[in-house]
Amino acid sequence: MGKNVSIIKLIVFCSIYLVTIKGRVQSKGRQFLINFMNNGNPGANFLFASSEESGNFTIESISMSSLVLPLSPMKSISIRLPDNLESMPKTNLDRVGILVTSTVDMTIYALNENTAGNSEDSYAVLPITALSTIYVVTGAGSNELITVAAVEDSTHVNITLKTTCNVDWERTTYYDGDTISVDINSLGVLQLSHTSNSDRQCVFAGTKVSSDKPVSVLSGASCTGTNCDHAVTQMLPVELWGKRFIVPSFNDTGHIRIQIAASEDDTNIYVTEHYGDGTRHTTHRIIDANRVMDIYVPNLTFTEIFSYKNILVTGFSTGPAPFSFPIASIESFGWNYTISTMDNVYASNFSSFVNILTKTDMLSTLTMDGYAPHPSHWSRVTDLGYSVATIPITRGGHRFEASDPFMVLVYGYSAKGSYGYNAGYGFDNLPSGGLVVTAPTLPPTTMSVTTVSTVTASPNSCIDKPGVDCHLLDDNLHVCKDPKTAQEYCRKYCKICSHCPKPGGCIIG
Repeated sequence: MGKNVSIIKLIVFCSIYLVTIKGRVQSKGRQFLINFMNNGNPGANFLFASSEESGNFTIESISMSSLVLPLSPMKSISIRLPDNLESMPKTNLDRVGILVTSTVDMTIYALNENTAGNSEDSYAVLPITALSTIYVVTGAGSNELITVAAVEDSTHVNITLKTTCNVDWERTTYYDGDTISVDINSLGVLQLSHTSNSDRQCVFAGTKVSSDKPVSVLSGASCTGTNCDHAVTQMLPVELWGKRFIVPSFNDTGHIRIQIAASEDDTNIYVTEHYGDGTRHTTHRIIDANRVMDIYVPNLTFTEIFSYKNILVTGFSTGPAPFSFPIASIESFGWNYTISTMDNVYASNFSSFVNILTKTDMLSTLTMDGYAPHPSHWSRVTDLGYSVATIPITRGGHRFEASDPFMVLVYGYSAKGSYGYNAGYGFDNLPSGGLVVTAPTLPPTTMSVTTVSTVTASPNSCIDKPGVDCHLLDDNLHVCKDPKTAQEYCRKYCKICSHCPKPGGCIIG
C-alpha cells in the first residue's frame, strides 16, 4: 500500500511539475490546414508526417478522395498529393486547402518540389490551434508571394499592403498602403502576386494580414536567387512572437540574411554579432509597426537578437538556390522533434544537415537517434551560455530529445536546389486552443496519393522525461528503486538504458 501511495504521489508530482515548470505546448497537433503556393514550375506536393504514438490521420481536399493513413511511433510517412493542389500563378482565390485530422498528436512538414528537381522549399506546418487573426509577413527578397488560407467559412480577411509594386484584384489595382478585403470559405486559399513579375525586386515584407477568424499565412517566392529557386515560410501569428533569438551559423559559404518584423511602433532591436575570432559587435535600431529590417551576417557568425517588444525573425540563405527558415525565439523552443530529410522521387540526393542550439550546461542530456552527438560537432559561444552543433544527417527520419528546450533547424542542398525549415516550437499558450474544425462536405473524386514509409529513430533514447527533476524524485520518493516508474521518468538518471549504461557513454557522429 505504501509503495502504491508513493507511486501515485510521484505521478501527481510529475504532472504538476510538467505543467507548472515546463508549461509549454509543442507545435504538434491533431488538425492542420495546409496549402502550397505557386512554385513557378510544374510542381509536386509532399507531406512528411510522424507521431510518437500509434494512430491514424485523414487527409481531405476537394481535389482528392478522403484518405486515411496509419501512424506508427517514430516512423515518418511521405505522401505525394495531387499536383493541382498547388496555387495557380498570379493573384487568385481557389479552394486548394488541405485539412489533416489525426487521432493522436503528430508533426507535419510540407514540401513543394518541382518535377525537374531544381526548385523547392519546405515548412513545418503549424496546427490549427496555433493559428490566429493577426500576422505581419517577412519576405524572401524578390518575386514575393503571400497566401492566406481559411479554416472556417465566411472568414473576412484584410490585407494592408507594404509593397514596392502593385497588385490587381477583382478589377482594382492596389498599391503600397492600400487594403485588400476578401471573404474566404473553408479550405479556400488566396494567393497574392505582384501584377508584373518583370521586376523581381517586388516585395511584400511588412504586409499586415488580419481576419475575424483564424487563418494560415505563408510568405515566399516562386522564383528567387540566381537559380530561380522556390522559397516558403509559414508565418507565426503576432501572439506567438518572441523577444530573444540566437541565429546560428550554417554549413554554407554565403552570408545569411536575417529579417526582423515588428508589430508595434518604437520597437527597439539590439543585434549582437559574435564572430569566429571571439570578438563581437552590437547595433541598435528602432522600427515601427508593420516594418522590417534586414541584417546580412557573415558565415561562422552567431547572431543574438533582443527586443523588449515581441518581434518575428526569419533567416534566408543567400546562395544561388536560397531557402528560408523561421527562427524560434528562445522562449518558444521545443524539447523533442522527429524530423525528416526532404528527399523525394524528383530530388533524392540532398546533402542534409541539422543545426542544434541548446544551453551549454544541458549538452549531456541531448540525444540524436538515441545517442549523444560527438563533442567535435559542438561550438560554444561562452558569453551566451549556448552551444551549436552542425551535423550532417542521413536520408530519412531522425529523432532529437533533451531535458531542456532547444532548437533544431533542418536544411539540405542538391546540385540544383535546396530546402530548409524549423523543426518545431514549444509555446506557453496557443491562440486558438480548443478550436476543432469539421471538414466541409466535399465531392468524391478519383485522385490518388502516393505514400512511402521511412523508419526513423529508435524510441529508446537514453534520456530522462523532459521537465522531471530525477535527483529530487529519487531523494524524496526513491524513484530508482521502482523499475517501472524509473523506466518511464528517469531512465538516464537511474542508469537503466539498455544501450547507454552511463551518462555521456553513448556517442554518435
